[in-house]
Amino acid sequence: MCGKAVGNIRGLGPLCLLGAAALFVAALISTGCEIKIEPPAEKPPPVIKLPPAQAALVGLGARVEKQQAEAAAAKATRSNFHSADTHAADRPPQAETTPRPHREDILLAANDQPAQNKGNRPGGVSGGKFDVPQAVEQIALEINDALELRKTLVVLLVEQTSKASSLVGSVADRFTQLAHELEKTHAGQFQMAVAGYSDGVNWILPEPAGDANAIETALLAAKDTKGDKAHVFAAVNQACGKFLPQRMHGWEVIFVVAGSSPGDDLNLADQAIKALRKAAVPVYGIGPAAPFGSPRFKVNASRRAGGTGDMAERQYESLFPERIQLSLSGNQNTVDLNDSGYGPFGLARLCWQTQGKFFRQHAPKSAGWIYDANAGDIKPELLLQYAPDYVDEAQYQQLLQENKCRLALHNAAMLPPAEGLGQVTTEFRKEKDEAALAKNITNAQKAAAIDDQPLQRLYDALVAGEGDRPKLTGARWQAGYDLAMGQVLAAKARLDGYNAILAIIKQGKAFANADSAKWVLEPANENAAGSVLDKMTKKSRAYLQRVVAEHPGTPWAAVAERELKYPAGWKLEEK
Repeated sequence: MCGKAVGNIRGLGPLCLLGAAALFVAALISTGCEIKIEPPAEKPPPVIKLPPAQAALVGLGARVEKQQAEAAAAKATRSNFHSADTHAADRPPQAETTPRPHREDILLAANDQPAQNKGNRPGGVSGGKFDVPQAVEQIALEINDALELRKTLVVLLVEQTSKASSLVGSVADRFTQLAHELEKTHAGQFQMAVAGYSDGVNWILPEPAGDANAIETALLAAKDTKGDKAHVFAAVNQACGKFLPQRMHGWEVIFVVAGSSPGDDLNLADQAIKALRKAAVPVYGIGPAAPFGSPRFKVNASRRAGGTGDMAERQYESLFPERIQLSLSGNQNTVDLNDSGYGPFGLARLCWQTQGKFFRQHAPKSAGWIYDANAGDIKPELLLQYAPDYVDEAQYQQLLQENKCRLALHNAAMLPPAEGLGQVTTEFRKEKDEAALAKNITNAQKAAAIDDQPLQRLYDALVAGEGDRPKLTGARWQAGYDLAMGQVLAAKARLDGYNAILAIIKQGKAFANADSAKWVLEPANENAAGSVLDKMTKKSRAYLQRVVAEHPGTPWAAVAERELKYPAGWKLEEK
């Protein structure tokens, strides 16, 4: 019966299917046939196409996270990045999610070879100076990857100020070559829009074009200088409004920003970042490395007479300065530390928060850092560990409120420059008239007193947070605070010790040897001016030595090593 019923139902037309099915089931039940219902066959998962470089990341995420966790444990420090995946306890509310490691960094770690050795793909970064040509070649890899997926629009924004003219000229030339190459290989698939920004936004090629000649004409015009300000985020926001909708029409969209300034409109950054993250559009930046520890103030001649100096152009890689302005001992300086490892904050943050990358121009070897010959750059793990907090101002202020050391360093770093004890008299001859000796000593003390107040303000600001030092987290913050404290304590012990010993001489200290003709102050690791100053001297060395021991291969350690060359104490000799 079961077989006949099957044969009968197969003979029915489609219009009778429903009724026949009911009769069929009833017939089966009446004859005692067992009914088996097979589950529907599973559909194969949809195939999701990814650019080759992105596809290469699959399976490497856990490995990278494990490597980073092991490195962090070995250092016994925690990263400055307050993300949902790491250091959740230290994360400020509503902090941005930590971006994933950059593609090329993971690929290098996976393949254990330099970028230029990855098959026959162009654009590898060789050792030596990293400049615009290498940066554009790396961005070309990203564009080619996107083109393998679908049509791609590149939005190029360039800074049209005199400061950035050389950079933009080189970027324009390289993108001209790239446009002609892509027109040959991906005709109809590649388009570019071009805009310049300075005091305003100058749309040079507002309608995307795939014609390389039209792009070349626009890039030539982009080299013109238009103003002195750099309203980069106004340009990015306008570009978001014009071109992000292309993502909904089957296009990949990539933003490229070339500029030397961090941006004079940082208040517009969050709007741009939010829109780009929502649309999953990366930003690739090209620009100079921000220097480490360069002056932020133009010190004028009136400063020693009570002036504070004029604020100079922003030259630091974090949202606010995180290094004090205190001259090094022995007329040393940090002019060679011209690469902080990071770009101007605003542009670098934009790239970081959108899963892109900032390509900074840097010398063959960055002074103060451990150099990775394979990567042709600073060791990637150091760049990750000591990166600035790429957060907005509200989140940054919360970081400051979490720990008094952070707030103290911030307050001290915002103060005008201080010089510490400069060139002073260290020999005082015996005078027949004691009043003459006292006068010479008084004049020497007056010269030293000029630098006392700026130094005292630095000390007061930093020591206010010292109680929170055991709870301070983040390698960058730890290195910054310890270095600042070590420098200020050394400078203060040196200056106060000098004045204290001169006061002892002026009070009529007698020579132990009747043949002695002069008092001589000599630098020492101890301080003969008293136990309090001796303790300060030794404490300064402890702070500086901790920076060297815990942060090797970084500019913080390099500055500490330079400071340690000059003792902070004094001993008094008679000759």
